Amino acid sequence: MSLPTTAAELRDELLGRECQCGKTKGAGKSFCYSCFMRLPRKIKHDLYKLIGDGYEEAYKQARAYFTEQDAPPRFVRRLP
Repeated sequence: MSLPTTAAELRDELLGRECQCGKTKGAGKSFCYSCFMRLPRKIKHDLYKLIGDGYEEAYKQARAYFTEQDAPPRFVRRLP
């Protein structure tokens, strides 16, 4: 799922029923309950801001957080 960039795309995603993870979410919610609960407290708080008043940045931070958390672990060189 691509990252919404315009206010209209953010509004449509916010009103949609599918979370970025593919699970069902409530309309008017940014993410499903499971995803929302994984977020740090500051990002959760900022997702209650209005579109045009900080919501866009909070949503971007949340998606970046999920990308970082879901990234495969870095390879570690094993010593002989």
